[in-house]
Amino acid sequence: MKKTIHIIFLLIFIWPAVLAPVTFEYTPENDESGFLIDAPADWERYSQSDGKSGSMLFYDSNSEKDVYIEVRSIRLDSDYTLRELMHLVTARLAMRFYFVEMITEGKAQFRPDVYAATWNISEKNKTFKARTAFILQDRHAVIVFCIAPPKDFARHAVTFENAIQSFRFPGNR
Repeated sequence: MKKTIHIIFLLIFIWPAVLAPVTFEYTPENDESGFLIDAPADWERYSQSDGKSGSMLFYDSNSEKDVYIEVRSIRLDSDYTLRELMHLVTARLAMRFYFVEMITEGKAQFRPDVYAATWNISEKNKTFKARTAFILQDRHAVIVFCIAPPKDFARHAVTFENAIQSFRFPGNR
């Protein structure tokens, strides 16, 4: 009986803590902005900077890198409107994927400072569903790309939405 109670305790209280998102901070190496974002603790993480932009990539290690969250910080050369930044996001997707179709766009439900869109995208013989979002501060933008095959997207929707709702500039904790 005690063993059963211990197992139930572990399943209810400990296991969700292992799967809970963790806040990751990107520290800028050059002129790009830093940012914070919540992502699953058990996903693989990579960071890089090329001087004008920096990024963090989170992969679901069980998905053959088909399910991921990419966060990109960019220093902009001029002031951008939300519409212009959405064109930049569209162009970035179009450079990587041969088919890009926007399904929805608008301000994020609980974050009026975040502009988001949902997409159908394809490359070669793979199809994906994506959710993108961005936030502007002065001449800095942070863009989040959440991508998964359509069959896996619903399963990762909460993880993706958590990432979108949580990302911010370091001063806005």
